[in-house]
Amino acid sequence: MKKEFLDSVIIQEEKDLRGFFDQIFNLGIIAELVEYKKEKTKDSSLYFHLKSHCLPLCKGFFKELDELCDKTRRNLGLDVNDITFYLANDPEFNCQCLKRVKSSEPSVVIINSGLLEKITLDELAFVLGHEIGHILFDHFIITEIFKTVYPNREKLPPLLNKLYSLWCNLSELSADRIGLLASKNFETSIRALIKLASGGHLKFHDLPLDNVLSLIETLYEELKNLRVSDISDHPPVPIRIKALKFFYDSHLWKYLESNESAYFDEQLEKNLREITSVLRKRPFTEEEYYELLFLASAGIFLMTVDKEIDEREHIYIANLLSKYIYWPIGFIEGINKENLNNSLEISSSYIRENCPWKIKELLTMLFNILIRDQKLKEAEVFAFKIIANKYLKISEYEINEIMLESITERYIPFY
Repeated sequence: MKKEFLDSVIIQEEKDLRGFFDQIFNLGIIAELVEYKKEKTKDSSLYFHLKSHCLPLCKGFFKELDELCDKTRRNLGLDVNDITFYLANDPEFNCQCLKRVKSSEPSVVIINSGLLEKITLDELAFVLGHEIGHILFDHFIITEIFKTVYPNREKLPPLLNKLYSLWCNLSELSADRIGLLASKNFETSIRALIKLASGGHLKFHDLPLDNVLSLIETLYEELKNLRVSDISDHPPVPIRIKALKFFYDSHLWKYLESNESAYFDEQLEKNLREITSVLRKRPFTEEEYYELLFLASAGIFLMTVDKEIDEREHIYIANLLSKYIYWPIGFIEGINKENLNNSLEISSSYIRENCPWKIKELLTMLFNILIRDQKLKEAEVFAFKIIANKYLKISEYEINEIMLESITERYIPFY
C-alpha cells in the first residue's frame, strides 16, 4: 500500500499522538537502535518455533483458507514476500501478527485453531486484515519504544500512561479500517467483531444487522454514563462497531474504493472524536472540575511568581492534572494572566464551601510542585502561603504543618 493511502486511512488523532511521542522520545533514534539489534542478532528462535510447531499456509494445503489469505493480501496490495500465514494448534480464540524480525523475512500472521472453529472464512478476512493493519501502520515500534524506555509499565508517568492507553485504543480502530478494506463486507466485519467480543459462542446468523446496530447503540449510550479511572488498551466493542460504521458510511470509504492518493475526511474525524470521548479522561463531577481548576491555576500562579518556569515543575503539574483530564497541557494553556486570579478565586471558593476536607490534600499536591526542581525559593513559598491563607482560608499553623510534612517526605535538595 502506498504511504499516501495509509495516511488517509489512519485515524488523525493516532498520528497526532505519535507526533507527540516523537517529541518526547525521539522515536527515530530509539527505533533505529531496536531495529539494528534485531537485524544483527543470531537468535532465530521465533522462526524455529513457527516452523516447528505451526503449519504454513501454501497452495494445495488448507486450500480454502490459503485462497482466503491470498485474497486478503491482494486486497491490501501485498504479496507473499510481505506477509505469510501460519496455522497454530491453539484453542485460544485469537489471531496475532508478528512484524518481520529481519528484512529478509516476511511479517507473520498466526491463526489459532480455536479461532477457525468459531468463525466463518468471510469473517476471518476482517480479522486477518485487522492484524495486517498493525503491521502496515508499524504499531509495533511505538509499543517497543515504550517497553524499552519503561520496561516496568507501573513506572510510566501518569500523563504518558493515559496517552499511551488512548493511542493503543485508536491504533486498534485504525487497524479495524484495514480489516474492512481487506474484507470489503461491512456486515461480516461487524459479525466478526461481535464474535470476538463473545468468544465466538453466539449463533446469530439470522439476526438482522439493524438489530445488531440497535443493540450496540444502546450499549454505547449506557457506556457514556459509566465512570472509570483508567481505560484498557483495547477499545470497547460498541465504540469499535460505531467507529467502523462511521468509516463505512464516510466520504473517505467511497473515495478509497477508486483512489490511492491522500484524502482527509474532516466530518469522519469529527464523528470519531465524538464517539471516542468515552476513552478520554475528563472531570466526571463538579467537584473534580473545581479541583482541576484550582490545581491548574494555583500551579501556574506558583510557577510564574519568579518568572522562571522550571521544566520539571511544568512536567510535574501536567502529570498531576492527568488524574483529572487526559490532555492537561491544553487545559493549562487555557488559563492566562487575565483569568488566572478569577480561576483561582472561583475554584477556591467552591472547595471551601463544598469539600473543605480536600484542602490539605490539594495543598500537599501543590507544595510538591515547588520542590520538584529540588529547590526551595522564598518567592514561591510566599506565593504558596498566599494561596493557602488568602484563597483557602486556612491558618498559618496548618500551612506550616503541610509544608513541613512535604519537605520531610519528598524534598531532595540539589547540590
